[in-house]
Amino acid sequence: MIEAFNPEPLRPLTRGNCRLGSLSRGEIAGLFVLTTLAAAARFWRLGHPAALVFDEHTVIMQVGAYLRGWPFFLSLQPPLAKLLVAASIGLFGNGPYARRLPSALIGTVLVPANYLLTRYIFLSAFAASLAGTLTLCEGLLLIGSRVAMINIFAIAFSAVAYLALFCFRHTTKLTSRRRLILAIGVLLGCEIATKAGISEVTAILVTGFLLVTVWNERITDGNRRAFVCEASGILAMIGGLSAAIYVAAFLPYYHFGWWAGISDLRHGAGP
Repeated sequence: MIEAFNPEPLRPLTRGNCRLGSLSRGEIAGLFVLTTLAAAARFWRLGHPAALVFDEHTVIMQVGAYLRGWPFFLSLQPPLAKLLVAASIGLFGNGPYARRLPSALIGTVLVPANYLLTRYIFLSAFAASLAGTLTLCEGLLLIGSRVAMINIFAIAFSAVAYLALFCFRHTTKLTSRRRLILAIGVLLGCEIATKAGISEVTAILVTGFLLVTVWNERITDGNRRAFVCEASGILAMIGGLSAAIYVAAFLPYYHFGWWAGISDLRHGAGP
């Protein structure tokens, strides 16, 4: 789709070349169009219907506990996404638009994230355009971006974490790699603090491929000791950041007196 109106040759993503400037002007224009369409599809009449739909009921029950002092509501998932919804309602009022605003924002971000992720994986503008278009139009992702539910948050955090992983693979600058490792730790922490179970699979895959990338580079240099040191640092940074964000998401439990013990960190159950 994008290649049809882009007369410039496709720029390969060579190592050290993982940024928007590495894309052609046609690709950047196509990415802008996809992002604009994503925002329009997700924000248009976002407040309709005004009534709670699907699992918005359980999310709003927890938000009410945070903001209005309602009785604690049992949840089997960590609270980060619900805290983001609570922040939106606290800022913009208790209305359908306010409670769905965080989902619409992060659902919009998912479209360019999947475009760039596919571009860096397949080195193809056509594949990236196809992935972005499918993400834009896919029904479940569209609905998830227009309701106050948690699934779209976990999906978006996961996609951006994978994007950071492939940026790491295409980057040789030490400072850029360190920033990307920090970003991966934050994103994985946010995903785990949003949805339990499947998020741990993403964390294992992203961290595993990160270590494999470093291993392949160090084994080529014949420097195994450097790999051990670098791998230890990566695990410490990602593990430490992810754990800190996960624990921080439960701080309201302590503040409101819902803390029943360390077991609360597993799923969010309280007294």
